[in-house]
Formats: sequence, structure tokens, C-alpha cells
Amino acid sequence: SAILHHLFGWDLEQQKPIAGGGVFGHISWYYFVLETQMRGSLHAHGLIRLEGTPSSERFQQLIQDVDWSARFKNFVDSIIQCTVPF
Repeated sequence: SAILHHLFGWDLEQQKPIAGGGVFGHISWYYFVLETQMRGSLHAHGLIRLEGTPSSERFQQLIQDVDWSARFKNFVDSIIQCTVPF
């Protein structure tokens, strides 16, 4: 609940965004699934919809634009990392 409240700006008790939003701005909805690994440790998979993001129909239109698509790809590449733990 601390992650949803402070990072994503979501009030679990009232089931709505808090006034100031979170680190990522305001979210309109979220969905999380908790799972256990073989050793019993919990982890979550989730989706978060930020307010002001394009609808899926608008995103399909935008992705057809070569310039916009290239900028979007560069943005995604800049924020996603993959490392092998040692």
C-alpha cells in the first residue's frame, strides 16, 4: 500500500487518486496480481494507466507515424534496462 500511495498516488481506502498524485503523476486505474515463487517469496505483476495517456485507438494511430514511433522507441529504450545479477 505504501508503494501505491507514495509512488503512484493512489488511496487504497477511498479507491481513488490522491490530490497531489504520485511520482509518475495521476493514475486513472491499476491492476496487480500477487504471485509466490517456488521458494515462497511474493512478487507482483501489474498494469497502471496514467491520466492523459493516449487511448489504445489513438496510440495505434500515433505508432503509424514514423517520426513519433522512432521517438517512442528511443524513450522506451532509455528507461528499460536488463541486467544479469551476479
